[in-house]
Amino acid sequence: MSVAGTEVLRDGLVEAVWMVLPAAGAAVAAALVIGWLAHRFGVHDATPVLAARTAAVTAVLWWSGASWLATGTAWTRALWSALPAIGRG
Repeated sequence: MSVAGTEVLRDGLVEAVWMVLPAAGAAVAAALVIGWLAHRFGVHDATPVLAARTAAVTAVLWWSGASWLATGTAWTRALWSALPAIGRG
């Protein structure tokens, strides 16, 4: 693989990580806050805590999903346009 191809792949991976990182961080934070609240209010049964954490993570992903999908679509288009450069030396 050529150096240009390696750089394109590396840049694509870095961009993908930075694109997903805010949503993933917010989802983890929401799950931690729900767990802390459940502990604070004395809820020790795993089923309602798991359901609340799942709902919180789903809400965060739903809230950030539209912009994330638009950004992902633009990134995918840019990556597909860069693919011909990967195989060339």
